[in-house]
Amino acid sequence: MKQRFATSRSVHFFLITMLLFSGMAHSHAADPAPKAQRPPAVDTPPADLKIKTAKLKTFTPAAADVLKVPEGVTGDFDVAKTPPAIRFAILPGQWKGASLWSSWGDALFASDTNFYCSIGDHNGPHGYSYVFKVDPKNGTVDTIVDVNAVLKTPTKDYAPGKIHAPLMEFDGWLVFAGYRGKASAVSDEYNYVGDHLVRWNLTSGEAAFDPPPAPYCSLAASVVHKPSKRIYGVGPGGKRLDGKSKFFVYDLANKKTLYCGDPSPDGTRAIIVAEDGRVWYSAGARAAKKGKDGKADTPASPSLFARYNPKSNKTEMTRLAVPGDKLRAASRTNSDGIAFGITWDGIMFRFDTRKEKTTVIGRTFETGPAYTAVCKLSPDERFLYYVPGAHGGTHAAGTPIIQFDTKTNRRKVVAFLHDYMRGAANYHTGGTFGLDISPDGKTLGIIFNGRELSDTRSATGSNEFDNCMVLLIDIPESER
Repeated sequence: MKQRFATSRSVHFFLITMLLFSGMAHSHAADPAPKAQRPPAVDTPPADLKIKTAKLKTFTPAAADVLKVPEGVTGDFDVAKTPPAIRFAILPGQWKGASLWSSWGDALFASDTNFYCSIGDHNGPHGYSYVFKVDPKNGTVDTIVDVNAVLKTPTKDYAPGKIHAPLMEFDGWLVFAGYRGKASAVSDEYNYVGDHLVRWNLTSGEAAFDPPPAPYCSLAASVVHKPSKRIYGVGPGGKRLDGKSKFFVYDLANKKTLYCGDPSPDGTRAIIVAEDGRVWYSAGARAAKKGKDGKADTPASPSLFARYNPKSNKTEMTRLAVPGDKLRAASRTNSDGIAFGITWDGIMFRFDTRKEKTTVIGRTFETGPAYTAVCKLSPDERFLYYVPGAHGGTHAAGTPIIQFDTKTNRRKVVAFLHDYMRGAANYHTGGTFGLDISPDGKTLGIIFNGRELSDTRSATGSNEFDNCMVLLIDIPESER
């Protein structure tokens, strides 16, 4: 089934962000979520908190439930003919009254075939962050890492309230790092030295940690380059630095930072890594400066790609412009050396790492916020999966799970989930920063922000955030 409508170019991310953080709850226009009384703020987990596991519940929607285009959704896209099976669970251990239960980092299907995801309470200076293992075979969800317990952080010291950079895998270990829940927390007052690299062994369950891969920085985005045994990444600096974000290179084998410096990333939340270890990230963008009359005295500058060369261990600016407003999401490279990127304003493009060339594809989706925080290439390199409306407002487009065909340049909606999940699971989908496709290409794992309509957890009372859930979507063979 194909839908063709006029294309809208409006970008709603700024509006969504302002609404979220002003405490205004988003809701479906035709079926608003009930308002719940906000619980008091709680800075630490209850002493009797024991819920560390959950079970996946399976839903088998009919085509009419998830493959009917919601009213008001327009654009040029196809819709799947066969609905997927869905497995769902609210992540355990999200105590009532936390600052803001939320997931900000990318998720991972590891080599052990389990799906891993993370959440945090968004608090600071002493926040709480957790990592979960979702077992598709047994249908179980287990809390495997309490970051504070691993770091043994004193309550007066800094502890990450987020995990913003992706969960990664290296040499049989799950590898990740924290991120400040509040910007004011990254100072000497709270003994902040940067966010440590945490490791969790996929076989033994042993947990350990390394020194901060980027000293005095939180990690916003990172990629493991297995041939060089390095992590490449970006992140904002703490009070000891100049306040600017830094690009860094970390040697995993020798636990040593090889590079940490400029050109400063301009808000990039993704990086593109070539086969040979060259790295590109967006840098150099500057907002327009406005005078007293509100008009721009100086124009905004475009975001340009900065390039890191592992042979020289140096980073320099290029003249290649990012085809939109800074880099927000990027896939791995395919066998032709091409990665897929998405900008903050929702522009999709191909990036040829061999020719250092960009080719614009178009907007992520015509309806709703185009802002998309993560995209993943399928194992056979045919499809790119993503969900627009990452920071909230995905319901405006019905929470479409999108499969982009890299050969035909066609988008296909695998399922519209928002209305169905409200009815079947009493859950309002807010948006996602983490998804991955299983090694066999059959199952899409997604961690969603949002909340159960009958259960407000966080102090904000937001529908777009509050208590996080995980979905496993089993894509029918005929749709892949």
